[in-house]
Amino acid sequence: MHYLTLLEARQPLCKTFTWRNGVMDKSSYPKVRYFRRHTSAAIQTIEALSLFIQKLATHSQFALVHGEPLDTFPQSEWVRRLCYADGDYPATLGNQKTGILIIDIDGLDVPYFDANREPEKAIVAALKALDKPFTHTSCHWQLTASQKPAGNRLYARLFFLLDTPLSLSDIKQWAKTQQKNSCIDPALYSPAQLIYVASPQFIGTQDWITKRNGLLKGDQDDLPSEILTKAITSHGHQRWPTYHQDVRTETRLLNSKRCVDDFIRSRRGQHWLSLIGDHEGGEGFYPIIRSLTASAARFCGMSLDKNRLKNIVRQHVWHSDSSGHSDDYLKEILTDRSLDCLIEGAVRKFSTF
Repeated sequence: MHYLTLLEARQPLCKTFTWRNGVMDKSSYPKVRYFRRHTSAAIQTIEALSLFIQKLATHSQFALVHGEPLDTFPQSEWVRRLCYADGDYPATLGNQKTGILIIDIDGLDVPYFDANREPEKAIVAALKALDKPFTHTSCHWQLTASQKPAGNRLYARLFFLLDTPLSLSDIKQWAKTQQKNSCIDPALYSPAQLIYVASPQFIGTQDWITKRNGLLKGDQDDLPSEILTKAITSHGHQRWPTYHQDVRTETRLLNSKRCVDDFIRSRRGQHWLSLIGDHEGGEGFYPIIRSLTASAARFCGMSLDKNRLKNIVRQHVWHSDSSGHSDDYLKEILTDRSLDCLIEGAVRKFSTF
């Protein structure tokens, strides 16, 4: 059983083509800051997934994201989509495993085809570029706004059901192994990256492609996840931490809790802790906690003890002057989901060993 996260905007989330005075103008995707989130009904079959995407394509104010909504992203409010905190705005989307594989094909060289008469000819060519078992697996296909009516370049999205959910980082590593041969865009696999599925809008003219969505049935409906993980291993994309050859690093790796304590006692740790709060000289909460976790990630690297750091942050926050912030705000930024996303992001971005 699978679910998709939808984000709703106050304006169309699609490209617009305008025919005016014999000239065709194309607008880019709009820059939108605030969204309201929704969750799809349960999706159990490839047919249900296909119907859902086809329906969603007719609603121009909606797009998809891979990320899991955090407690900081209530369903009824307009909120920024953030994987990492930005100033006083906390992260609102976190990492999660997904059982729906969405592939963005960006200009794959395929045999010449007519998008109106034989769109599936190009889709089959894309599946062959991905190799088995993609060629035998059912998928929903969607021609994007960049697709021309005829030619030998394919711009499309492919939607598959996976037999086992995978993390976005694993899928992104797999996409990088296929980028050269299949023109897959790895940028899609970020928690806050918008996935535009709405059909383009046309003003003063008609869509030159009569059918942008379809279901291509195969011998099986679920794509084996192991085909992705095997590709990662065979291309040498496993990520292993590298270690500095010194005693301090070895000590940190052996005792991650001690590493966090050492950081907190350090000048850098004390500096950031002193800035947490609304007291004179204090600089608030979330932005400073973000800087604190980044500094801790640089100090401890991959051995940073997440739970130890969370406990220290919470204790310090609740004993700080918070006269300028509500209790609800503090509870929100100190949830496991919010802090986990912040710390994990800092470790990925700033750890060097």
